Amino acid sequence: MNPIQSILLELGIEVDRICKKHNLRYFISAGTLLGALRHGGFIPWDDDMDFYMPREDYERFLKIAPKELSKHYALRDFSTDWEAYGYCFAKIDDRRTTFIERALANYQYRGGVWVDIFPLDGTFENQTLQRLHLFLIGKLVKLRNKAYVFDTNQKLGFFHRLHIKMLKRFFKGKRIYDLIDWVLRIKRYDRSSYVANLVWGYGMREIVPRDYYEPQGKIEFEGHSFSSPHKIHHYLHQIYGDYMRLPPQEERVSRHPAYFVDLQKAYEDFDYESH
Repeated sequence: MNPIQSILLELGIEVDRICKKHNLRYFISAGTLLGALRHGGFIPWDDDMDFYMPREDYERFLKIAPKELSKHYALRDFSTDWEAYGYCFAKIDDRRTTFIERALANYQYRGGVWVDIFPLDGTFENQTLQRLHLFLIGKLVKLRNKAYVFDTNQKLGFFHRLHIKMLKRFFKGKRIYDLIDWVLRIKRYDRSSYVANLVWGYGMREIVPRDYYEPQGKIEFEGHSFSSPHKIHHYLHQIYGDYMRLPPQEERVSRHPAYFVDLQKAYEDFDYESH
């Protein structure tokens, strides 16, 4: 493991501890699950961990985690911190570190080494309705992202600047978050035959039968036992196809190219003007 992965593993163990203590369902998923099966832990070039939680457990986790997390960890969530946080899913950051992705530096995001916590929501059985569900969520999230990232102080034409101001007025605050949240909850996880991480990821490939996840399984990851989907091979095949085949050498790179990394510096102390 490299130093970033060591910090990630500590964060992941903390998530597992809280979930076990409070009987919360979770699954390591996406690249984290692929790494567990193919590499026994981290994919060598990976620099994050992905946890999926059924919506009910996800909401409970958001309430419980701030009281349970070690003091050097921070729960980041759009519903409570929309001015400083731009995602529709949660993260847990290590406060003692700074890791800023290149894509996020343009709006002066501050954060540390993190793990992602995604809600799993229900969706429709009909593929056309599934696509419509994903399309609507994707459009709303894209509008919110534009409202969050664009800067009205840039040298722009009048109509372009007006467009951005309108986006920021209607698609930045709690109102848009509540709308996205409502669309995500149209179908309840525990009453749906098909479920997915609808706010991020691989689109239609994310939509799988609920019995791919339930009941929870177990898998070893870097010498620790984590919860996994029940049908690991079915899940990974749907997401990645021939998942045991390594990608070409040129594709073995981080999905989060960094603008700035300092594992000894608290992100709350990071100053963009000096960098």
